[in-house]
Amino acid sequence: NPMEPGYDKVSMNNFSLEAAGATFKVPSIDASVERNSDGKPVKFVTKPFSMTLDADPDGGEAGAGLAQGLSMVGYESVEIKGASVADYDPENDIVEMDAKDNYFELVDGAKFSFGAKLGGDALAEGAEPDPMAFQNAVSELDFYDFELSIKDNSLLNRIFNATAAQSGQDPEQMRQQVAQMAQMAPMMAQGSGVDMAMVSELSQAVSAFISDPGTLTIKLNPEEPLSAETLAAMEDPSMLTKDYLGFSATHKK
Repeated sequence: NPMEPGYDKVSMNNFSLEAAGATFKVPSIDASVERNSDGKPVKFVTKPFSMTLDADPDGGEAGAGLAQGLSMVGYESVEIKGASVADYDPENDIVEMDAKDNYFELVDGAKFSFGAKLGGDALAEGAEPDPMAFQNAVSELDFYDFELSIKDNSLLNRIFNATAAQSGQDPEQMRQQVAQMAQMAPMMAQGSGVDMAMVSELSQAVSAFISDPGTLTIKLNPEEPLSAETLAAMEDPSMLTKDYLGFSATHKK
């Protein structure tokens, strides 16, 4: 059973790795599995954790190189936070993850939240660890819904400032150029067969996110589960309409 992790609880405390001026630290990580009366896993929890990467430019070659790289995007050090919660229904072979409980965050950068509801025989049967078997297992998955949310907290500003500095451009002008390119997506997609309503909604949300960073959210919520195998075999992209996929893309300041 691929949903069987082989443990009930895993903990790590005060992990630290130092090398030539670069230091990586993880104060603690706690992961646990809840089981039903039959001993089958039904919930997987990784409690909120953090990890830091620090650079001492005078501490060695690694520290000097890391400090230079971080300074290009305005950081002296990096802190990453995260957490995850997944519920598993062993009777129906369905895994559910709520976006509010599953995230990775680059502190003072951006927060990436993700949620999904997946099912199918692949979850129950598993697959041998080889590429073809893995591909076959993925093709048997059913997608009930999906959500990806990106909340910008300065990362876009840092990227445009760093990129503009290297090319000698004005950061704000570069930002607007990229936003305009995103707005042109519907024109470039004409004749491809892709649903223009979906392309337009996505391009508008992405363009607004670039121009005025806030939160970009992309969702799939089809009326019926989507088979990965069916999607892969679909030759006519016009069938992948906004309504068929339950697609939405929004930007919120």
